[in-house]
Amino acid sequence: MIKSAFLSTGVAILEFMLITIQDFWFANWTVGAADDLLLLIDTGSTDVYLNPGIYVPVTLPQTSMRTSPSPSLQRIPMALELRPYVPALFGTSHLTNRIQIVGQIYKDVVQLDGTRLSVPQQPLGVTPLSSQPGFPHDGLVGFGGPGSAINGSAWVQDLCAEGGLDQCRFGLALETDDTGVQYFGTVEHSRFDGALSVAPLFQYEGSPIMWALFGDIAYNGKVIVRDAEIASDSGTTVIFGPVDDVAALFDAAGLQYLIVNSTNPAVPTTLTGYYPCDQPPPFGFGFPSISNATTASENGNRNVSHESTVFNVLPSQLLQNGTGNNCTASIHGTDEFGGWIVGQAFFQGKYVESQFG
Repeated sequence: MIKSAFLSTGVAILEFMLITIQDFWFANWTVGAADDLLLLIDTGSTDVYLNPGIYVPVTLPQTSMRTSPSPSLQRIPMALELRPYVPALFGTSHLTNRIQIVGQIYKDVVQLDGTRLSVPQQPLGVTPLSSQPGFPHDGLVGFGGPGSAINGSAWVQDLCAEGGLDQCRFGLALETDDTGVQYFGTVEHSRFDGALSVAPLFQYEGSPIMWALFGDIAYNGKVIVRDAEIASDSGTTVIFGPVDDVAALFDAAGLQYLIVNSTNPAVPTTLTGYYPCDQPPPFGFGFPSISNATTASENGNRNVSHESTVFNVLPSQLLQNGTGNNCTASIHGTDEFGGWIVGQAFFQGKYVESQFG
């Protein structure tokens, strides 16, 4: 069950469960008049989306037909193509799939169940009953960048803009035992030792719905690729990087990989890497990048850490699958995005926070 407790005005701790069959993090939400909805927590997108048959406008009785929205609600045709949510949602490294959502945009209340954290007029995309579900369970809540596809902002950004948080920030502390806690409006120092490694955020070049930062790619603590553009996406199970970068990482470790080249512009070139299961390589990401840390130190910028720290992918999370002593790594190469996307394989066992204005 979901547990929530308030620390101070506008600050809540949410302990939410992991759906272990799909390895994603969910929390319970109220959207319109429908409560106890299980929605995926996704830092790699911006908007709120509901699967077919889920939405009940708040102005209608709970038992009303869900296909008859109130005329007082904003009703705008919606058509958008999401970035590759099929591989992201179901933990595959195949990047040729797309889902297209066509439906309506509404504005209605979106509230985190068990808390006072609520936005009364949040834009949300609702797919019609004739469509197939696009997401596991009931839908998705985006915590990503400002690149909304439905003319809105992320729920947490609207919450902050309306004074619902003491500070405009949220943190995720995701464990490897299927437990996790999400924090709003505060830094939860009990979840980590020492100081946070702080790096500046910006919109991801590959997709404006994601926040990104510059970091370094490392093997055994040694930087292999400097100043990589890295997006944070809790709605992706694995880690994606440019083919050349990932090849350099596996070359540094002396490991084998398979590149599948593509001459079709619609199908990206991909790389899959392998390693002995009993010798997982210490692959990691350094934040902030050495360049960012050096510049901050030289300029006396206290908002960015003056030293870069490498955070390794845990061995249990580097493993995507394996047979005998031959394991497939959860770090994949692709020319699909132009930069890196770190998903659940990196998040597990770490406290990851986003602060925004």
